Amino acid sequence: MSYLGHYSGCGNTFILLDDRDQTFQEGDVEKISHLCSYPLSVDGLILIQDSVKAKFKMAFFNRDGSRAPMCGNGIRSMMQCLLDLSLLPQETTQIETDDHIYTLKKESDFISTLMAPIKNLETNLSFEYEKKRIPGYYLNSGTHHLVLVLDDISSIDINAIGSFFRHHPHFFPLGTNVNFVTPSFDHIRTFERGVEAETLACGTGTYAACYIAHTHFNLPLPIRMRTQSGEVIALEKEDNTFSLLGPPPKRLHPCS
Repeated sequence: MSYLGHYSGCGNTFILLDDRDQTFQEGDVEKISHLCSYPLSVDGLILIQDSVKAKFKMAFFNRDGSRAPMCGNGIRSMMQCLLDLSLLPQETTQIETDDHIYTLKKESDFISTLMAPIKNLETNLSFEYEKKRIPGYYLNSGTHHLVLVLDDISSIDINAIGSFFRHHPHFFPLGTNVNFVTPSFDHIRTFERGVEAETLACGTGTYAACYIAHTHFNLPLPIRMRTQSGEVIALEKEDNTFSLLGPPPKRLHPCS
């Protein structure tokens, strides 16, 4: 096992380790939390592993040590790291996660990911928060997400309201990530389960929100959303499959 670098995908930050020898102790929650806080505080840990089904496998862990089946910005960061280390012969590859094989492609100004089909969709949800009713949409876009459409998302206390919905009884026992979007679906903020706070971007959360915008609010594709970091993630369709596009992740700390 070796350290490969720290990366930022639209402000979503990760530490990447080469675990192709599979020596990392995945159940060591304390170690994972420590790695995510030193020397740079990051949102998650990515293990690059060998795969019998694809070119590589991604094992993803949240800052609190919990394992997540998918991370949209994380998988793009993993591909960028593989390219930086010349571990890919070309700029198209397949990466296995816990429940899907994703095809990624590097272009000049973005990396695209063919996303898994949406699952477990719940619409017409309604929740009470501070004596107000808030409509919501719940879906699995690689992991669990709640999408809430609010008139103003710039001034709300994301960590307070996000924590309320993350632990809402409707989503017991797993909980959920919580996304707040404007009615025009041009800006998104996300409270991430496992980080237990707002992050500057979330790929699967943006996919979930764009999917709702397209299928329930009739917005035409492509749909572009500005994340809290200011960078934009877009959703389009490629061969009848949704494709998530984001700028190439940035290396925060040199690879070895």
